Amino acid sequence: MFAVVKDVNNFYRLYVHDGLIVCERKIGGTKTTVCSFGYSATNHAFVAIAHNQSTGEVVFSAGTDAASLSPLYSESWNTTSVPLSALRFELKAGADASDSGTRTAQYDDFVASAP
Repeated sequence: MFAVVKDVNNFYRLYVHDGLIVCERKIGGTKTTVCSFGYSATNHAFVAIAHNQSTGEVVFSAGTDAASLSPLYSESWNTTSVPLSALRFELKAGADASDSGTRTAQYDDFVASAP
């Protein structure tokens, strides 16, 4: 899971669950799945949540590498609930009871940047 967070009630995040990559927002405590696609460890090896300054949108992206990121979904960024000036980032890994065996999560790189 990768999340851009103000607090427990206000965030944007991407995560993998039951063979899907899921894009989600939680604004004012209301959680909404905004998109989901079949997950591929190869095609979704890199993920990003970005603010597009020219459109004011939050853009969820994934790709095989950092240079091939393609948008999965975009919408207006709620800068009141998730202010660009006061964010934190969360990386999480885990498995639920339906997963058997040993699993590995590897984070090779993390980049947070401001224009």
